[in-house]
Amino acid sequence: MTAHEVLELIRKRGASVAVEGTKLKLRAPEPLPAELMELAREHKPELLALLLETRLVTQGISIAIHNESGEASLIFSESDANTARKVSNVCKPFEIRLTDAQRNQLIRDLDYYEGILRRRQRKLQDED
Repeated sequence: MTAHEVLELIRKRGASVAVEGTKLKLRAPEPLPAELMELAREHKPELLALLLETRLVTQGISIAIHNESGEASLIFSESDANTARKVSNVCKPFEIRLTDAQRNQLIRDLDYYEGILRRRQRKLQDED
């Protein structure tokens, strides 16, 4: 079974799956079957990767993998991508297989970025 299939089974039960840091958070209207919870645990790395890639695609963000260190960075614009290409492999989500360390770094960076966006939106709403 693939991560896509596990995610589909979870959603068919009316549950949602979110990433909080490096943890999966499942929220359901009623408890999920033990077998489904076990599948989610077994596929956790793949589910984290799938959900991260989906978040990146939604935001229009690319990934840069540094040629020497292997560190992963978020790329927000084409000009950033052009600059990063001098020392990194720049790709779109779903085009590259990430290590656990790279995925965890990108999750932390994306959480931070999205937090800044939420604070900015709240500030703009408060000014109106």
